[in-house]
Formats: sequence, C-alpha cells, structure tokens
Amino acid sequence: MPKRIHSASDRDDNNESTSTSKRTRKATELNNLCQEYYDTFRSYKSEDGRILCENFIRLPTKRANTDYYTSIKEPIDLTEIQQKIHSDQYDSFEQFLDDIELLINNAKNYYRKNSMEWKDANELSKYFYSKTKSQSIDSYYFEEFFTAIYNTRIDNRPITDIFLFLPSRKIYPDYYLIVTKPIDLKMIAMKIQNNEYSLLDDMENDLLLMISNARKYNDPKSQIYKDTCALKKIITSVKNELDIALKTPNDRLRF
Repeated sequence: MPKRIHSASDRDDNNESTSTSKRTRKATELNNLCQEYYDTFRSYKSEDGRILCENFIRLPTKRANTDYYTSIKEPIDLTEIQQKIHSDQYDSFEQFLDDIELLINNAKNYYRKNSMEWKDANELSKYFYSKTKSQSIDSYYFEEFFTAIYNTRIDNRPITDIFLFLPSRKIYPDYYLIVTKPIDLKMIAMKIQNNEYSLLDDMENDLLLMISNARKYNDPKSQIYKDTCALKKIITSVKNELDIALKTPNDRLRF
C-alpha cells in the first residue's frame, strides 16, 4: 500500500494541535503555580498556631459593613481568588500576585493599624513577599554575600580563614560533642553553587550558625571569639544592604 502523502491541511492541523497542547500545558503549569502559592498563603500560621488569613477568606457582609464598600473600591477575598484559579482566569502569575496584593492592601487600608486584622495582613504581606521574591533572586546576591563576608578584615587582618574548613575530627574530637550542627564557609559556598538557597535569610542563618558554633566551642577571651562578634555585625550589615539592593534589582552592589 502506498504511503499517504500529507497535505498542507494535515500539517496545519498538526501544528494547531501542537500549539493547543503547548497552551494547555502552560496554563496547567500556571494554575499549579498559583495554587501552590495560594495554599502557602492560605495555610500560613502565627507562632501560636493561628491561621492568619481567616478574616480574609470571605468579604465582610454588605449589610453589617456598608462602610467597607464605601472605602474599598475593588473588594476581593480568598474565595474569589481560589475560584479564579479553578476557572483558569489568570493569564500570568503576576495577575495572581496582583490579586493577593490587592487583598492585603484592602485590609491594611480599611482596618485600624493596631487591630488584629491589620497586623495579620501586615504579617502575611511580609511572609508572602519573601516567598515570591525567592522566585527571582539572582545567584549574584548570594555570591556577593559570601564574597563580602569571606573578604572581611580587621586592621587589615583576614579573620575568616579559620571558618573556611571545619576542625579536624582527629585533632578536635570534642568539637563535635559540643557542636551539634557543624558548618563552615566551604559548605556554604557549595550550597550557593548548588542553588540550595532560596532566600538571603537562609544563607544568613547558616552564617550565624557558623558564628554560634565558634562561640560555643571557643573561650570568650580568645581572638576567634572576639572576631565572631565583629563578623556577626558585618553579616547583618551586608544582609541589610543586599535586601535594599533587591528592591532595585538593576542596582548591583560592589563590596
């Protein structure tokens, strides 16, 4: 039987099918991403275990809160956002983020600053900002953080060489009895290289853990202990500068 010769219309049908498949896959990926971040936002709890978004699941009733609808021009609640995810109404992740931001701003604009609702909205804003910011943090910032700390000097004396590698288990076995979570600069560098950090906060925590370990093991009168005091201040200072730089991504720092 002779092979069928594919016509131009066949090729057009195939191209259209492929294009539709790509659009469907992209829409599914977008929905999954929005749902993932919605669930994160929806389930975030305070330190005492209270879910912070409870007051934002549904809008205040119009009958009992007429002033809300006078003050807030674009009301939105989490129920509506969830429905928009389910019905594929978001064309981009940015649109989803805009709705979350709108919900938070509505709450902060309507409720008094000392109210629980305002505080919950403010806490959710900080948390959600940190989560979404991690999507786009360039590895540059982690590398700059590391370089700034590694190059730290006091009176032209390098102070971080001692933190580059963990103490020898053979020579300092007691170190590993005292320090339960050992970490050194080489390990932190490897985590940067392997893209294991999502937030600058995570890297800062590792650096501060390294400092804490040194303080646990070394005598407070030792030079190493004194150096950790200076290094801790520098870690905090550099982290703050990088946080500022992240708000203006084109403004890259040089330490």
